[in-house]
Amino acid sequence: MDVPQDDRDAQSVELESGQPLLPLARHLLAQTGYRSLLNVQCQCAQGTIVLSGTVPSYYHKQVAQAVLMANPAIEAVANQIDVVYERERA
Repeated sequence: MDVPQDDRDAQSVELESGQPLLPLARHLLAQTGYRSLLNVQCQCAQGTIVLSGTVPSYYHKQVAQAVLMANPAIEAVANQIDVVYERERA
């Protein structure tokens, strides 16, 4: 599947093809420009996108959720991302 060029294209490709929303969710996270969000795992459970993994701040956790919820194709997000500050990672 080709990577959509913008959010509108991503939404229409997903809805028209009937594919799961996971590629759309991953695309939206990648489009934020935050490298930490590239490592966030996405799963789909009963129509809800479940986010997991770690990010360096609560801001990044909120961005991940907000960017998905802003897309009308995604109806629900369960944000299970853990915040691990850089000093705790070392």
